[in-house]
Amino acid sequence: MPEIQIPNLTIAYLLLEIGASISGAFINKIQEIDRGVFRFRLHIKEKGSADLIIRPEIFYLTSYKFNAPQKESPYAQFLKKHLLNRRIISFRQHNLDRLCIMEFAGCNLILELFAKGNMILTDKSNKILLPYRRELLKDRRTERNAPYEFPKAKGLGAEAISESGLAALLKGSASGIIKTLVPKMNISPIIAGEACFRAGLSVDRTGGSLSAKEITALYAEIRSLHAIDAKKLAPAAIKTAEHSLIVPFPLKSVPPSNSAGVPSLNKFFDERFNKIPVAAAERQQNERTGKALAQIEFSIGRQGAAQKSYEAEIESSRMAAELIYRNYALLNSIAEEIKRAISEKRNPEDVMYNLAKSNPKIAKLSPKLNLKDKRLVVELE
Repeated sequence: MPEIQIPNLTIAYLLLEIGASISGAFINKIQEIDRGVFRFRLHIKEKGSADLIIRPEIFYLTSYKFNAPQKESPYAQFLKKHLLNRRIISFRQHNLDRLCIMEFAGCNLILELFAKGNMILTDKSNKILLPYRRELLKDRRTERNAPYEFPKAKGLGAEAISESGLAALLKGSASGIIKTLVPKMNISPIIAGEACFRAGLSVDRTGGSLSAKEITALYAEIRSLHAIDAKKLAPAAIKTAEHSLIVPFPLKSVPPSNSAGVPSLNKFFDERFNKIPVAAAERQQNERTGKALAQIEFSIGRQGAAQKSYEAEIESSRMAAELIYRNYALLNSIAEEIKRAISEKRNPEDVMYNLAKSNPKIAKLSPKLNLKDKRLVVELE
């Protein structure tokens, strides 16, 4: 999966979307469903159960179902010992950075959403009880019983910098405005570029060439962009020549052809990390749909229910499982095409016929679609 950049501002707005649901919830289950990827089963008052996925780069509430891991990981066991059935007092971002804190009555779970990612449980005195990833760096130690120290900020916080502080950063710089600001401020390049655009400044201008009036305009736009306001929330996925990004609101500096609105940040992350077949998601999807296919039935939209019905048969049918695994990509593509046809209100049976006609591999499976029972039957050899 192509890497997507997630600016600090996006994390702040993701918390606006789902933070209120997470704060106050109780943790009923903790599992490491893939290396460094955790599922927290939450009980949310008046809403019931919800699964929070925490990845090295981001977190989100998922609408997907996952099989329990065959073996419980040591860190999941440790977290369960300390956090199971505990209430989350708050879930907040630290200094508008790629750090989030899940607060409990007697401890804090700190999420470091950068580099390889990390999860650190500390007591209230900030002593590390256990990190997921032990790191001994030049300026900080992340290991058991060491005092937890937040990583040093990349630079001055964009939400807190003064106009005189901004002027001091720019003074005498022979580099472009963005190249001047990004190393010295906690601001992403695309947001720095947006501030320049809104202030009417060319990014090719050197930082030291700005007049006092231009610095005032740039300062106002930086502060405005970093003022977190739910009314501004209108997420967009952006493609540039170098990167793909997800931002919390449309950027005026990005042409409409390079920007697409998304329903919500949470839904974007849920679908991106669970639909596109990266190693973990593909294996989980394979497990989920493969169990339904063990009796040569692929349930459209009801894989979770079918999974339970056929779990015993799957375990006792190694040959069937191998057949499913070998044909999974083809079967999944058929199912996705049918679901897409249903959502677009096209005739699924016509779609099924055209698929078989155009692809000999699909035709060989002799697929039969029963819309009444929401069932796809194929013949595997």
